[in-house]
Amino acid sequence: LEPLGRMLHGVDGAYAARQGSVQACLQLLNELNSHRSERLAALLGGFPPIHWFVLSQLAISILLAFLIESNQEVLQFLNSLQL
Repeated sequence: LEPLGRMLHGVDGAYAARQGSVQACLQLLNELNSHRSERLAALLGGFPPIHWFVLSQLAISILLAFLIESNQEVLQFLNSLQL
């Protein structure tokens, strides 16, 4: 590992080996940045329409359950519908 380390850091290495390692490093950094950009774009995106549909159906079912349960004893919320 010592000769490899010296070659990559330029102590005893050839100019071509250093250029190759610099290019490989730059390529790895570019790939890392592109993966990071894709991940951030996925995280910052909005919710899909099915999410909003399910959320609205849940809200409607909670509201209906409340109205039906509260209508049993005193006819105050659904007096006009008479379930």
